Amino acid sequence: MSQPVALVTGANKGIGFEVARRLAKAGYVVLLGARNPMTGREAADTLRSERLDVCLSNWTSHAARPSPWRRPHRSGLRQA
Repeated sequence: MSQPVALVTGANKGIGFEVARRLAKAGYVVLLGARNPMTGREAADTLRSERLDVCLSNWTSHAARPSPWRRPHRSGLRQA
């Protein structure tokens, strides 16, 4: 039987970090989302030192890409 998986954004500190910790303790494989790779890696290392099953997701490569969508316009979203 496979383990459930959870993605937690902002998991490098505060509430996101604690949510990630509790989900991992409850048996989830937790994907940690963090915009700052260094603090994300530190959070992942901390949780791994507690023998929790976590994996760091690096969103910086996605965040750096320009979005194909512009801001909402009168008629809704318009493709760039």
